[in-house]
Amino acid sequence: MNAALERYEEMTGRASIERVSKRPRSWVGIYKAAEIGGVCLAFIWKRAQRGQIQAVRVGYTQFYEPESIRRCVLELRERAVPGWVPLVDACAGADVTAAAGWLGRNGHEVRMYMRPESKQRILHAREESVAAWKTYHATYSAGRKLTFAQAQDVRRRRAAGETRAVLAEEFGVTESAIYQIASGRTYRSEAAD
Repeated sequence: MNAALERYEEMTGRASIERVSKRPRSWVGIYKAAEIGGVCLAFIWKRAQRGQIQAVRVGYTQFYEPESIRRCVLELRERAVPGWVPLVDACAGADVTAAAGWLGRNGHEVRMYMRPESKQRILHAREESVAAWKTYHATYSAGRKLTFAQAQDVRRRRAAGETRAVLAEEFGVTESAIYQIASGRTYRSEAAD
């Protein structure tokens, strides 16, 4: 048995997944469970750990109740309720994971629904939450602050010995930005503007 799982069960005083001596009739292994739900193995395993899918353990093997798999997948396949929008559409090219993380950290609810036609799991958030994220995103990722010519000037002056603090104040950026420009991590070419 997994040592981490044993420690967890020992610390909490309860088994994460019930142990039984033999597999219940009609219960299936993880590969068959994933096939039944049309989802990946990690989906089955995570939902079983959370108690959303009924599971038992016989020795080192876990078995899953097929009806609970179907119920869990059907819940995900429900269409998003009115007022909820897919983050992938709302973000318009921005990182969806970052947007979902920001929403979660700032008290906004994020839900996952599955598109029936593709079986793709899509994150959704309320329209007002997406509006808050868009305001934040527009404020803190307004693009590059300097032109390529200014970045070349920063490199030249930094090489000549000017301090990062002086350059940062003059160009209206952080000292960290000046360091990244001077070291060639950003503004490597004019095409990157």
